[in-house]
Amino acid sequence: FGVSKGAFNRQGTKLYIPNDGLDTVSVIDYSSNTTIGSIVLPAGYMPSISMSPNGSIYVPVDNTIYVIDPDTDTVVRSFTVSCIDPSSLSYISFPRGRDYYYVPCSQDGLIYKLRVSDDSVISVLDVGALTQQISIVDEGLDPAKLYVSGIYNTVTGDKIMVVDSSNGSLISTITLTDQAIAPIITPDGQYIYAATQGAGFGTFNIDVISAVSD
Repeated sequence: FGVSKGAFNRQGTKLYIPNDGLDTVSVIDYSSNTTIGSIVLPAGYMPSISMSPNGSIYVPVDNTIYVIDPDTDTVVRSFTVSCIDPSSLSYISFPRGRDYYYVPCSQDGLIYKLRVSDDSVISVLDVGALTQQISIVDEGLDPAKLYVSGIYNTVTGDKIMVVDSSNGSLISTITLTDQAIAPIITPDGQYIYAATQGAGFGTFNIDVISAVSD
C-alpha cells in the first residue's frame, strides 16, 4: 500500500489523501490533524489527487476520473479517459488561470487536454517518440510550452522535456541532477522544483529550473 499526492480543498480546511492499494481517499481535518472521513472508490491504481479551479476534487483510478464534491465528500460524477494501458492515468494538472487541464497516460505517451467546464476532450498529444513514461505535464507562464516529466527510475527519469503544446514536438530538454518524481511548477508559473533523489534515493537535491529561460 502507498500514499500518493494529495490536495487541499479551496478553503484549506480539509486535505484529501489517496490510499493506493486500499481504494479509499482519507479526508483530514487541517485544524486538528485528524481523519474525519473516508471515501471508498473502485479498486485500481490511484496515483494522485488534484483540485480543479471550481474547487472540485479529481481522483484518477485506472482509466476513470472520479470527481468529489468537497462540501459533501461524495462522488458526484465520473468519466473515462482512454489510455492504451488500462491503469495508466497519472497526475492531473490544472494550469493556473486556464480553462483546461492535462491528464497524461503515464505508460502510453499520450497527453489529454480537457475542458474544465464539462470535462470534454479538447485535444490529444502523442509524445511517445519522446517518452512513453510520463509522470506529470504542466504549463508555466507560456501556454505554448508544456513541461513533460519522465517517470522515476526510467530512461527519461532525469529529464524534463519542453514540448510544443500545439503539436507535441520537442522544443528542448532539461537534464536534472538525477532522477526525480513529479516536478512541480510554482504558483506564479516562473519556476519548476524537482526533488532529485536518484535511482537509489542516494541524492538529496532540489533542482530549481527557470520556466522562463528553461
